Amino acid sequence: VSTPLKKAAHALFHVYRTAEQVEIDGEKDSACDDFFGYVPRQVYIDLSEQFVKKLYGPEFFGRILGRRLTEPSLARLTIISDAGFSAEVSEACKIVGPSKCFIIRLHREGTSFDGDSRDYLDIEGVDSVDITNKFELDLFDVQVNEAVKRWLQV
Repeated sequence: VSTPLKKAAHALFHVYRTAEQVEIDGEKDSACDDFFGYVPRQVYIDLSEQFVKKLYGPEFFGRILGRRLTEPSLARLTIISDAGFSAEVSEACKIVGPSKCFIIRLHREGTSFDGDSRDYLDIEGVDSVDITNKFELDLFDVQVNEAVKRWLQV
């Protein structure tokens, strides 16, 4: 969901590195020269909250996601990770159809959305499941796969 925003921020600041590279380089949460001393994460948040959502509405990025999801694809499933804004996800689900969407809310001890503008999603008409990550990665992977298989009825 955040890819178009991050690309726009990088273009605005004339940054050649991708958002992924900035994160790999450990600079996403630190002031860096590419962003004229600003913190990239804060630039992304400001651009989203102070500009895009104020001018075009809180569902704007959901419209972009919905457009992307309706493009032809050979993929049977598309996974959108790290979504946490109901207005965005609700809009995308409305565009592609709620029956084609499935929300997996992940929980892990010691983590929360405290101090974050995102939250767990609960979209009317969209199937969802809560999974608590309390096992090793292999077992967690099984939990997620089994939840998806149940939803797909395979």
